[in-house]
Amino acid sequence: MVTDTGEEPPIHQDFHSIFPAGLELEKLKRYDFYNAILLDPDAALVIATGEQRIFANIILTVGVIPPTFNNTINEPLIVPCRLKSGLV
Repeated sequence: MVTDTGEEPPIHQDFHSIFPAGLELEKLKRYDFYNAILLDPDAALVIATGEQRIFANIILTVGVIPPTFNNTINEPLIVPCRLKSGLV
């Protein structure tokens, strides 16, 4: 989740250092973040940690991505998963 002003909180830099380079984090405002968890029928697990910094919540979206085939050699291409970041 991002601040009401849209600023990126300092903890986001920690997230960027943990995840692979070039991975884009989707920034959500507070209620968009809550709705992403509460209204998603596929949300299966919520973990509460002892992290005390504000805006430290994150949603990790995982799943199966169907392979995309390269027409010339008919081999699957690797498609990265997308992560959603939301901080409270």
